[in-house]
Amino acid sequence: MRFVCLGYLNENQWAHLPEIEQTEILSEYFAYYSSLKENGHFIQGEGFKGVASGCRLYQKDGVVRVEELIDSEEQPGGYFILEATDLAEAKTIIRKHPGLKIGAFEIREIDEEISRAVGAK
Repeated sequence: MRFVCLGYLNENQWAHLPEIEQTEILSEYFAYYSSLKENGHFIQGEGFKGVASGCRLYQKDGVVRVEELIDSEEQPGGYFILEATDLAEAKTIIRKHPGLKIGAFEIREIDEEISRAVGAK
């Protein structure tokens, strides 16, 4: 089974961490992802730039509207696709993620049928 793991972080908290602490956390990230790749769990992933680099589009009363992203307590910081036997294994894998020190993760099973319909892998 494949799962999308959406990582959240507090951009303000991250920005105020000492550079040495940021470097340590990033080193842990890279080691964690290397381990996932070696064990066949990591499929792909991307990190996101801060909320200032994006926007939100929605439709209301037939009009598409654009608004700035809100710098809330936690923002999506990136995602990766994880291969696991089930949700229990996915949770076990994510429990070891160093990002939990500064944020949270949402884990969602990929709908393979919809993914095939839109032409995804």
